[in-house]
Amino acid sequence: MTDIYLILGAPGSGKTTQGVVLSEHLKLQHISWGKLLRSKRFKKQFPKEYSEIVNERVDNKTKSVLIAGAIEDKLRRFLLKQGGKGIVIDGFPRRTEEADKLIEIVKKYDLKIKAIIKVNTSLESIVSRLRKRLLCRTCGRTYDPDSLYSQSRMCPRDKSTLKSEKIDKELVRKDYQQYLNEITPVFDNLKQSAENYFSVNGDDSEMIVASNMLMKIKSNTREGLPIYRQKSATKLQTKYGEFVLLSFQSQIDYSYHLALIRGEVKGKTRVMVRVHSSCITGDVFSSLRCDCGNQLHKALKRINNENEGVLIYLFQEGRGINIINKINAYRLQDDGFDTIDANEKLGFPAELRNYEAVRDILNDLGIRSIKLITNNPDKINKLIDLGVPVESVEVLEIQPTKHNKKYLETKKRRMGHKLDYV
Repeated sequence: MTDIYLILGAPGSGKTTQGVVLSEHLKLQHISWGKLLRSKRFKKQFPKEYSEIVNERVDNKTKSVLIAGAIEDKLRRFLLKQGGKGIVIDGFPRRTEEADKLIEIVKKYDLKIKAIIKVNTSLESIVSRLRKRLLCRTCGRTYDPDSLYSQSRMCPRDKSTLKSEKIDKELVRKDYQQYLNEITPVFDNLKQSAENYFSVNGDDSEMIVASNMLMKIKSNTREGLPIYRQKSATKLQTKYGEFVLLSFQSQIDYSYHLALIRGEVKGKTRVMVRVHSSCITGDVFSSLRCDCGNQLHKALKRINNENEGVLIYLFQEGRGINIINKINAYRLQDDGFDTIDANEKLGFPAELRNYEAVRDILNDLGIRSIKLITNNPDKINKLIDLGVPVESVEVLEIQPTKHNKKYLETKKRRMGHKLDYV
């Protein structure tokens, strides 16, 4: 039985790069649908199929049959040549029809889906990469700007000149959103037949993405069933407008979190979302030590003005150390420790927050992708690691005061928060 590894991702997400890394590391064959489609050999060998696949007037079902046929042909050739050696496939399947065809191919050739890897990359990163990368129009291979071949502008395979592509951001956004709409049912369908299935953060460097991917394969990672389920709902009138208040509870430890919903968000992309961790001292008692309470209210106001969005309220006080330890940390801050050193003095890391509940809540709400309100790069990375499609990020900065200036400076200097006012 031959293992196949599937790497899924939006155009420009880095899936082909990771396909090369994975195939070289595990000494496997590699099929890249994007490279195959762009190659002159494919256009020459399958001119009729190529013209239909790129024709916008041809329906997706017909295209999917043709794409699956091309992948099967390539697979069959590899199997005849290499026998039981494994194969990495990137960029296929993308639609449910293609996933159904792949399952037929798996059964026909006695294959095993070893892993499904979803490269989760933000739209901003995708646009940036597409504008910088170079393309060989002969073999279809693309090269990142840091590649030695990009510097020489010559493809090592056929000596063709590498050229940059013209990028229309709106077309990229449209393709990205279409991918998000198509890939969820594909992933859910295929993982029933797969040994491992997981997401990796495509915004990380190429080396980190590859390391995370290999680590998850070796540890047989499976993205599990949702932990948090919706338990109750009501309308909530606030001074910022009317929201729907939902509660979500863990099926494991019965912890709970809240979500405030404005407007109709199901099935939407680029939904404005604020993930706010509880701060009793700031949110309830209006403490001047931090900016949390002001951020909470400013986020609610912004979501209301947008007429659509979600504020997720996570009960993880003091960056996850709970209110008792947070009060002790405040006492240490009075003695001169900053917010990070105080936590570490108490035996805690600077950051203990977990965002698995966010993934479950967004999935429950049927949100396809989000526009995240945050200054915190760690939050962005953790959400993307969990498979949350973050299309873009909006900062939420509060004017510093004499009481919280040191706290904000520490977050900027030591935690990388995007803060221009300090």
